[in-house]
Amino acid sequence: MKQKSIEELGKEIWGLLNFETNIKSLHIFLGLDDISVSIETFMNWAVFPELIPADIRQSIERKLRYRFEEKISIEPFDMTEDESQLHEKTVELIHFKYSNYISSTQRYYYLYKLPLASFKKVLEQFVKYGYSDSETIFKYYLYYTSLKEREDS
Repeated sequence: MKQKSIEELGKEIWGLLNFETNIKSLHIFLGLDDISVSIETFMNWAVFPELIPADIRQSIERKLRYRFEEKISIEPFDMTEDESQLHEKTVELIHFKYSNYISSTQRYYYLYKLPLASFKKVLEQFVKYGYSDSETIFKYYLYYTSLKEREDS
């Protein structure tokens, strides 16, 4: 039951960030600033909802359910350049999470901008939480290393 709830929350966040709102507006709507959750932490949670502490996850689920039942719109907030980039990175990583098996390796701009250690850590998380497998991730790792070699030469 818990895993199904986490999967549903991840897909809900994916839909909201792709079609309805931006990461800053969602962060504010969910009241995460009020409990001292940074927008960067929320970015990680948006990609990996497994990382959200259970009590906060339940609160988020309640707020999103209430929003749906009462047909409440999320108030849009303007983002800074950094927040816009964070939004784009988040959306890209969520897209990777759900599409890495079928996506072209060239598709992921922000993923390949990560330093090697961060890149490896992110890919390990996708495998750990079952969003990819080692063989698929290795394909992206090979592309990343060849891209970095070309940049260095």
